[in-house]
Order: sequence, then structure tokens, then C-alpha cells
Amino acid sequence: MQDLQNYLNYLDTASEDVKDHHAITSRLGEMAVQLTEAGDHENARLARIEQEVVAASKQLDKGVGYQISGTRKDEQGVEHEFGWPDTSGYGAAEYAYVQQRYRASPNLYLKSEYGLFLYLRKQLRTNEEVRDLAATLFRLGSSYIDKHRVAGERAHYALHAIEVLRKAFQLANTRKNDAGVAELLRAIVDYLVGLHTSWPLESRSTLLVLASITRLFTEYYRSLNSPAQADALLEQDWHGVHQLAQTYRHGAIELAAEAAELAVKARRERERWLTFQAQQLEALAQEAEAQHNMTAVTFTERALRIYRQVKDQPNSQRLEQEYQRLRTRFALTQTRTQMPDEATRALMEYIDEVVRTKDAEGILTELCLTPMFHSLDKVSEAAQAQRDSFMDMLPKSLEDKHGNTVQTFYTEEEKEQFQFLNTYSLLAQLSTQTLVKLMLEAFKAGKLTDAAIEAFLQRSWLGEPRMVESSGQQTQTSPLRLIMSGIRLLFQELEAWRQDPDYEPDFIASTDSLTLKVEYLLRYICVRLNMPTFKMREGSEVTMEKLLDELLADLKGKLEEEDRFFIKFFLSEKAGYNLRNRVAHGLMDDDEYGVENVFLVLTMILKLASYEFRAVVV
Repeated sequence: MQDLQNYLNYLDTASEDVKDHHAITSRLGEMAVQLTEAGDHENARLARIEQEVVAASKQLDKGVGYQISGTRKDEQGVEHEFGWPDTSGYGAAEYAYVQQRYRASPNLYLKSEYGLFLYLRKQLRTNEEVRDLAATLFRLGSSYIDKHRVAGERAHYALHAIEVLRKAFQLANTRKNDAGVAELLRAIVDYLVGLHTSWPLESRSTLLVLASITRLFTEYYRSLNSPAQADALLEQDWHGVHQLAQTYRHGAIELAAEAAELAVKARRERERWLTFQAQQLEALAQEAEAQHNMTAVTFTERALRIYRQVKDQPNSQRLEQEYQRLRTRFALTQTRTQMPDEATRALMEYIDEVVRTKDAEGILTELCLTPMFHSLDKVSEAAQAQRDSFMDMLPKSLEDKHGNTVQTFYTEEEKEQFQFLNTYSLLAQLSTQTLVKLMLEAFKAGKLTDAAIEAFLQRSWLGEPRMVESSGQQTQTSPLRLIMSGIRLLFQELEAWRQDPDYEPDFIASTDSLTLKVEYLLRYICVRLNMPTFKMREGSEVTMEKLLDELLADLKGKLEEEDRFFIKFFLSEKAGYNLRNRVAHGLMDDDEYGVENVFLVLTMILKLASYEFRAVVV
């Protein structure tokens, strides 16, 4: 007991603080082990309580948590979180001990750790108790600022000070209706505003301090003691962004964004902050272009959006021209996977066997099944296995070939979706090569022809006439005729290519035709399933046809999910090939119309034709 008491007495009177956190918890853990080995279980337990209370994570919005955590499965396969230190079993005896230490210790760091633990476990409840804890945190944060001024940037006391002062502010703000707490809150606000407005701007911690305090008072604007304080914060931020722009443009943009939000709350001019951000983004774009870095396109796009937001017509027009120039200058990268020699041999053996052993109908059936593509479950497993890298924590964005940002992924769910789509895309590269090679070899063998495909489709529901009603009159139409026009064009070009190896086949018309016919078939399937293909726009009397993605969403559970996702990925997914939109909106150039695209949409048509419609008796 004497060793433990001596160590606690030392801590109470020493200058130990957050910088000594690891040393303190390690020493307490060692003492708990030593006391246990000596048979002093009572004091070993006290040492362990000291260690656990100091080590535990304490956040006002999340409560007491683990310092180290993980998950494990029980016998039923259900995942449960576990971690250290686990203080969930604490009872009256443990809380009484921590209360005694909280009242007795003069060390501000330890006192704040004990106090936060008790508060988050609802052991400090009265306004007076909360005020005392907030005051302790206030004094601790102020002492860290003093230490920062003495120790300098490398000690990182400014970071710890901001964290503690924010907790002091938030804690006092929860009980601001009490006169004593309100008085303390005003003092904390005055201190934070004074710290912000007097902070030396050449300091390396300028962004941290100014942005953190600005963000705090944007969130709790009504806590400021006067409008003049908001003006003082904004004035210092204005000086701060210009200082940061000399050495760290990204930081200047970040601080300007925070200040813009505070300006909105204070009903002050926001445009100057937005314009400043746009100017810094332009400067970043110029620096990136000088280094032949394609991020110049992204920076210019962001600047252009801001100029449009503030309705700066001259700069918007100027940046539009600059954006157009940059996005055509930089070639956007595409990832291609080289097939290993072993995989190439296995691929050729598979293709040779299919072409040699199957007739035309057998080959078409093989194409409907697309066994060369990985199942969605396999893709999901592969995607999950790759989710451990640091890059997966970052936001993702997709750009088209012109450099336009077409989709972003920010939330955890969106980033998981991006990982899945990216994995499917990588795996689909090899699968698509296999599909194209199989179709070409089958064509060369005379087993994949337009006549064979027409016969296959004729036996499907596509071979049946379709009755279409328009303006009260019924007309008989032929879906097969609509489809075969593009297929015949495709095989005419393939035949010309076979006859003359130097001939450059033209797949433009067949690709355009068949791509749009897939949407026609999906819409027709919905009709046959008595599913509406139109929607009413909310708030108006306008009725319009559903978009492709809406049709695919409606068909979830009606089509095999592997087929539905295959069509969606290659036809409309922005992270995929997005063929339908690229064709329909004129976004494809002539050099993008290879045999791969037209074979993919032909495969979609074969897949859809392989379904059967049966009447269900209810």
C-alpha cells in the first residue's frame, strides 16, 4: 500500500499532465501486478481502478469508452465489441474511491480525468458539481496554453489546450441557466475569444487554434457575449487566412470555409470568404499545372463552382474557358490488369472447349450465363479483404474523361459502395476479355452468327408480337425486328473484318442501337409484369417515363441479381461503363466504339431474352 500511496502523493504534487499519460497508466499497471503477486489484492484493485479511470476514453458526446477496442463473434456468430479498460462493472465502492480521489487531488490533469469519468457515469449531477468540473477543465486548458508559450510548437500543448477548453465550454453550456455556471461560461468565452484574437499568426498552430475556436462559436453562436466578439473573430480570421496563404494554401482555404460559416451566423458578408477560397484554388491549380499534375482540373472546377455561387460572372466565364482547356490537356488514367501467362492458358483452354464442344444454341446459352464473371458474393469478399488500407478512409470521387466530377463517396456506406464497385470493375476487366475472346472465336468458327441469334431470340418472348395502345388504338409491333436491325449491322462489320484483316470495323451504329434497345427491353419487361413505367413528379401535374436506374430498381427481385447488377454496372453505373448515358448524351468519341462494348450489350439482350413469363394462379 505504501508504494501505491507514495506514487499517488507524488502525482498529486508533481507537474505530470497529458504528456505523461502513457507513463502514468503503465506504472499503475505494473504496481497492480506487483501488489497482486505480493498478496495485497485490495490495493492491487485500487491501483487497477486508478489505471483504468485515467486510461479510459472520455468524450462528452459518447461517454466513457475503451482505449483499445475490437469485435469478436459469440457462439451464434453475432459480433460484440470488447476492449480495455472495461469499467462497465463498476459499482458503489469503485465510484466512492474515484470520488475521494477527485476531491483530494490537486493535480489538474488527474482531477479532470477523475471528474470527467464521474460526470459521464452520472456520479456528478448538481449544478455546483458540474461548475467545479468545468472550472477544473478551464484551469487545465489555460495551463496548457501557458506551457505552449514556454515549450514551443513541438510539445503540442496547443492541441491539448483546445481539446480541454472545448470540453470546459460545452460542459458549462449544459448548465448555463444556473447563475454560477453562466458566470463561468462568460469567462470561458472571453478567454477563448481573447486567445483567438491575440494568437501570433506566424505560429505553426495558427490553423488549429483559429479554425477550432471559429468552428466552436459557429456551432454555439448564441454563447458569444456580444456581436463585437464575432466581428473580432472574423477580423483575426481574415488576417489569418492571408498569413496561411503564404505557406499553406490548403490551410488558408480550410480556415476561410470555417469563417464563412461564422459570417453567416453573424449576418456578416460571406462573399469575401468564398471569393478568397476561389482565388486560392486558382493558385493551387496553377501550381499543379506547372508540375503536370492533373489535380489542376479539380482545383479549377472547385473555383468555378464558387464563382458561380457568388454570381461573379466575369470570373465564371474566365474559369469556364480555363476549365475547358485543362480538362482536355490532362489524360485521365485508366487501370488495366495484365493477365498472367497461366491465366491466359487456362482462358484459351476454356474458350477452345466451349467452341469445340457446343453448338450455336449451347454457345448462346453459355453467353447468357456469363460464367467468366465473378459472383457478387465473391466480389464482396474480395472488396472486404481490401478495406484495411489508409486510402479507404479518404473521400472518393469519380471523374469522366473530360475531368468532370460525376459522383462522390463521402460517408462510410458510400466508401464501402465505392470499394465494391472498384473491385467489381477490376475483376470485370479479365472477365470481359474472356467474354470478347469467346464471342470472337465462336464467330470465326461459324457458330455465333446473326442467323443463330435471330433463331434463339425468335424462340423467346422477344419473338412474340407486342400490342401497343396509343390514342385509343392498338398496333401490333415486333420487338425482335427492333433488336435484329442493330445485330445485323454488327455481324456485317464482323464479316467484313474477317474477310479483310486490314479492314477497320465500324461498330458505332450497332453499339448505339443495341445499347438503347436494352432499355427498351427492360421497359417492356416491366409492362409484361404489370409494373408502371411512368412516374408523377411531386408538386406538379407532370407525368414522365421512369429513368433507366428507376426501372432497374423496380426489377430488383424480378431479375436474377447477378444479371440485374451486370446490366446496371455496364449500362448506367457511373463507376462502371455507363454506356447508356454516354451514348444517349453524345459523350463517346469514335475511338471508344470497340467490339467490347457492343458484345457487352448483346450479352445483356441474350440474358433478358432467356427469361420466361408464366401466369401465376392466385
